[in-house]
Amino acid sequence: MTATTPGEANARATPALGDAPKVPVPGQGPGGEQTATQPTEAVPVVAVETDDSRRRGLTPITFLLTLFAAYFLYKIQVVVVLLIVGILLATAVAGPAAFLTRRLHLPRPLAILSVYIGIIAALVGLIYLLVPPVIGEGTRFVREVPTLLENWRTQLQTNGNALVRNAADRVFAVLDTQSAGGGIPLPTNLAVGFLSGVGGALVTIFTLFLIAFYWITEKTLIKRAVSNLFAPAQRPRVLHLWTEVEEKLGAWLRGQLLLMVTVGTLATVAYGVMGLPFWLILGLIAGLTEAIPNVGPILGAIPAVLLALSVDWKLALAVVAFVTILQLLENAVLVPRIMRGAVGLSPLTVILAILAGSEFRGVAGALLAVPIAGAISVILADLLREKREREGTIAQQARRWFRRQREAEAAEVAGH
Repeated sequence: MTATTPGEANARATPALGDAPKVPVPGQGPGGEQTATQPTEAVPVVAVETDDSRRRGLTPITFLLTLFAAYFLYKIQVVVVLLIVGILLATAVAGPAAFLTRRLHLPRPLAILSVYIGIIAALVGLIYLLVPPVIGEGTRFVREVPTLLENWRTQLQTNGNALVRNAADRVFAVLDTQSAGGGIPLPTNLAVGFLSGVGGALVTIFTLFLIAFYWITEKTLIKRAVSNLFAPAQRPRVLHLWTEVEEKLGAWLRGQLLLMVTVGTLATVAYGVMGLPFWLILGLIAGLTEAIPNVGPILGAIPAVLLALSVDWKLALAVVAFVTILQLLENAVLVPRIMRGAVGLSPLTVILAILAGSEFRGVAGALLAVPIAGAISVILADLLREKREREGTIAQQARRWFRRQREAEAAEVAGH
């Protein structure tokens, strides 16, 4: 017996290139000669799973890392909220800073600092104008709370509806129990708590300004690092989507601030003209609650209606009429003009987002829920648009293939 080397064994086991089975080709004979073309049946195409498609699947390690990242973000949710607010502030500041850079040729850091100086100057002027009268109104409100409660008690207990009288009796019984012994006691550490709150607010504002500053100055590096996580063919689309989300969120935030100022000013002037008690505080509340879309105007009108009821029911009707007209004016004129180009969400989506955000992080979550929902809507709209374009391309290719097949069959029939 002759010994066989490994190379000879492999050569025998592997068929030669010429021994490979021939694949029938339409229009050619066994020897390669041309034959009369006959209509052939369509060959089904079977998708073959490659190693690349298997590698793109979610492995157990990837799943565990995703869970760990989600748990980590949940534990540092305060930092995440600050980061999101800082990014929103950056989107609002980026537009004016880019304008100063383009028109005045200022360096980007100097343009951002100029915008910050303008914001701080506006806040200081607003505080200088509003804080003294607001403190005076608040002090007077605290003194007149017993009189207001007594007026409400008289009006509600003499109401002709028994259900209203019973509900008022229960509410005022609870208030009487809490205020037994000479009124509701205020905490002795109120001043310390107030100073601590002011100090914490200043630190938070300073942190947000820093986050926004570094986000704008290092945005190019951050965008490049994020886009490198995707395939090269997807990077232009990712960068375009990033820019679209940033522009829409910036327009939404700037428009929301302008709406708050406009509605707050109109409400303050109207309440003062109507002679409503504590009109300055009520106008400030109306402007602040405008930050919550759709629901905020209703929440801001409740204190005004209650205070008007303590004076006269006709004044309360006047307040309701004004709030209704203001809401119609806002929806028909202010929102279409101010919010042009911003993220548009349906009222149901806004309410669900606010409920989910308030459940997650209270008031801060409710305020951040709308811009986050807007960003998600922009991303989903882009995904749906890409899917429609892909399906349209496939359908167009299929129509072209069928058209060529019909033309070939028609040419063959004409030749015969």
